[in-house]
Order: sequence, then structure tokens, then C-alpha cells
Amino acid sequence: MRVIFFGTPTFAASILRALLEAGVQVVAVVTQPPRPKGRSSAPQPTETALVAREFNLPLFEPPKASDPDFIDALRALQPDLLVVVAYGKILRPALLDLCPLGAINLHASLLPSYRGAAPMQRALMAGERVTGVTIQYMAIELDAGDVIAGESIPIPEEMRLEDLELALNDVGRHLLLKVLRQIERGDAIRVAQNHQMATYAPKVEREECKIEWSRPADELHNLIRAVYPRPLAWCRIELRGREVELKIRRSRPLMCKSGATGSILTYEGDRFEVACKKGALQLLELQLEGKRAVTAAEWIRGYERDSIRFLTGLGD
Repeated sequence: MRVIFFGTPTFAASILRALLEAGVQVVAVVTQPPRPKGRSSAPQPTETALVAREFNLPLFEPPKASDPDFIDALRALQPDLLVVVAYGKILRPALLDLCPLGAINLHASLLPSYRGAAPMQRALMAGERVTGVTIQYMAIELDAGDVIAGESIPIPEEMRLEDLELALNDVGRHLLLKVLRQIERGDAIRVAQNHQMATYAPKVEREECKIEWSRPADELHNLIRAVYPRPLAWCRIELRGREVELKIRRSRPLMCKSGATGSILTYEGDRFEVACKKGALQLLELQLEGKRAVTAAEWIRGYERDSIRFLTGLGD
């Protein structure tokens, strides 16, 4: 079975590597074009592109996946199936209808929940205790295709996006290999989704990552773990008379504590606790703009309590 793989980030690259190491016949890889990255802003290939080059696979990086010449080039490879994992662009009917066995997608949620670009982040932000992966036949409507298979995993309270990606990647690659064998044998099932139960997971924007101390501590903790290691949750503080941005990389909710919103409740040893609307947030790992990440204990050793003020927007 001749497969063309579509994918972009590390999550997709790891799945591609697993398919290749398992002997799946990937005849080409499609990923997004190089993007500016790092301080130099030099264009860098995607993680999926790097895996394709490592295995000497034909690589396509089209600015538009709907380009007729690009589609003709894929058709010339006589593929049987498209496999899509976090490609990052909508595939039009000309691509979805390209292969006799269709196109399948590995999605990092239990569909129909969290359709869209950021299912893992949104599940963590919502405080979900269970999520999973779904493999579906692709349809015109976003993540609305018939389901072939799915598998769930628990989400521990301290799990961050980085850990969830690894866990779902492990589950996903094994499930995808199983599904590919079923499709090749001709016994893959199709189960229609309940579209009335659908929820959506749009891309997380920077402004959503701002920590508002007027929110409950458990909600802020969920936000912080949902956007680690990227793009990171942040807040504004006044530090030694200067307003700066502080990123919170790790936290712990303390729902039994209370105080004036944004006030520092505890600041000693390795205990850095800030009051929220409900409860308090213990800050475990922080990063001042332009500086390296530090533990709470390192931060406390570096700054006097009286030199710090959290800006809340409530009469700052």
C-alpha cells in the first residue's frame, strides 16, 4: 500500500518515523514550507521535513496545497492512501479524492470533542481528566469524518502539554499502524460521528495565555500547563519599579488559601504563592523576559518581596 504522509510539527514527525521504521511504504511526504525561526529569523524546515530528508523520501513543501501542479505531482506517484497528522492546512476535495483508499487523519482528541487546531491545549485548559486519539476518514467539514478507531488515556492533574503530546503520540502511532493494516486488508470500519455533540478547539492566541488573577486558581493552573512549553502563560508585574513580562512555566493550585487578588501570600524558601479570585497559585517555575527559567527558590533568592507587584488591572 503506497502512502503519502502529510504532517508538520514534532508530533507528526514522530508518527512518520514510526511508520517508516515499521516498514510502511511512504512514497512521499508533504509538509508546510520553511518558516522564520529563532533570533536569526532564518527559514527553518519543519520537523517532518527533517525526517523525510533523513530517510531520503520525496518531499513537497507547497505554499498552497490546492495548487494543481502539486496535486498532479502527487497523482503521478500513484498513491493508495493519504495519511494526515497535524498538517496545519485544510485539504480540498481534489486531494481528498486523490487516492482509491481515500484519506485518513490522526486527530489528538476523542471526536467529536475538540475538533480543530488545538485539541490537546483546549482539553488541558478545560481541566479534562480523559482524552485520546481518533483516526477518521477525512471529510470536507473540519474533523467531521467517519471514525475508524479511537483510544483514550487519563490526564493527571499535573500533566502539561509536553507530557500529553508524548502520551498521545505513543498511543497514536500504535493505533495508526493497526488501522493501516485494517485498511490494507479491507476490513476497516466506519462509524459516523454524532455532529450534535461536536465541540471545537481553535488555535490558542497569545492574549488567551495572559494570566488574569481575577480567575480561580485551578483555571489558571490548567492554562499554564496547557501552553507549556509553547507559547507559555504570562502576566505583567512591576519589578523594582519597572513593568515587565513574567512567564509562568509550572504551578500548583491551592484552593484552600485566599487573599486580595494578585497579592503575594507566601514568599520564603521555595514557596511563592499568589492570591487568585478563588484560591491561590503556587508558582514553581518562572521566566522573566529575556532571562533563563528559574525555580521559585532561585527567584526568591534573587528578588526582595517588596520589589515585586503583580498587575491585576484592578486599579493598578
